[in-house]
Amino acid sequence: MSRMKELSMRAEECRQVHMAACEDWAHGEAVKAWLDDDGNLCVQYEDGSWWHYRETPDGLEWW
Repeated sequence: MSRMKELSMRAEECRQVHMAACEDWAHGEAVKAWLDDDGNLCVQYEDGSWWHYRETPDGLEWW
């Protein structure tokens, strides 16, 4: 599997978890995914907003 495909699949997994934690998700679909300098997944959404994501012992964290 290509790295881009892996990032895309991981971005969608993160979006699903993030959406489920929000009362009203208004950011749309993931449109871009990349790794930051520390190796954290970053995902940009249709409305232009974006978050960092990482797995922790307590679950998915975003900021």
